Amino acid sequence: MTKTAAIHVLHSPLERVLRHIEAHLDSPLSVAMLAESAGLSPFHFSRLFTAQVGESVMSHVRRK
Repeated sequence: MTKTAAIHVLHSPLERVLRHIEAHLDSPLSVAMLAESAGLSPFHFSRLFTAQVGESVMSHVRRK
């Protein structure tokens, strides 16, 4: 992976959301709020998240 590609992955909307979830586990989290932080509609965010992470957004949040 090139340095530019690595930087892009670290700053991707999904990576930002994953870091946000980890940092705010003691706060209420919703698909709509997480989608907004990713700059995506809840529908597209949910589909992207599930495709990339392998589980639904809220399943991931509950598991954490």
